[in-house]
Amino acid sequence: MKRTAMFVVLLLVFLAWTFPHELVVRRILRSRLGTSGVEATVAAVRPSFWPLGYRLDGLALSRDGFRADIQSVHVGVGLSGNVSFNADACSGSVRGSLDRDRGTDGATTRNLEVHFDDVDPSTCLELAGPAVAGKFSGVLALEGIGHGKQTTEFARVGTLTLEGRAGSLSGYLPSGRITKPSGKHREPQPIGRWEFARLNIDARLADARIVVTHADAEAEGLEWETGAAKVDLARGTPRIEVELRAKRIDDSARSKAILALLPRAVEKEGWRRYRIVGTPSSLQLVGLK
Repeated sequence: MKRTAMFVVLLLVFLAWTFPHELVVRRILRSRLGTSGVEATVAAVRPSFWPLGYRLDGLALSRDGFRADIQSVHVGVGLSGNVSFNADACSGSVRGSLDRDRGTDGATTRNLEVHFDDVDPSTCLELAGPAVAGKFSGVLALEGIGHGKQTTEFARVGTLTLEGRAGSLSGYLPSGRITKPSGKHREPQPIGRWEFARLNIDARLADARIVVTHADAEAEGLEWETGAAKVDLARGTPRIEVELRAKRIDDSARSKAILALLPRAVEKEGWRRYRIVGTPSSLQLVGLK
């Protein structure tokens, strides 16, 4: 009996050791991500017994100028098909789960929840235009992934809570595939370099629209707050509408210069109001009375 048990254990270990894990994982990545146009490469794949699944080292995801490099990620797969993951990425940590959900119509969708702590995008992300640096923490939740057939309906609803500190935004807005009426390609729009001490954003996704319910930041000696802010994803090109206000919180030359560069706006109780409208490649900023 002992010999039989030992033989079975050794056989299982042998099968687990010689199984082509890397080939299987690479095929899964291609089949799952290939239809969305995302290319995935991985440096090494190792089986993991806790959580039961795999450890992927040197994972890189790319599409249309976007690239994300993940140092290592543990992926655990449950018997029901649910997936959990824990990654060392962007000088911080990312953990979450992707769970199956069956709707009232019988269609199977997935719910995603991601928690990230002290992530610095500048160490692992290329965004095809803008460059973001700093330390960010927060939670992203998406329900009903795969619910719609169109790309603008990739999820039914979603929420995002984001906190950032000691960071910057620089580079330019991506030109995308938009062309001018003359037929010439639209040039990328530079945004300069903006440094912030803190940043807080609360947003939700519903009906192919992202609505920022609250946002505030301390940047360049100014206090910034949003009023109404939304991004309409129903069209081929996202359309942005944002109302914000700004107030000086110090007497630095930088804060004076920023206000001087902004369009003229009427000041009330120290606040100046502005409106941003347009597409990511063609934004207009106007001052309000």
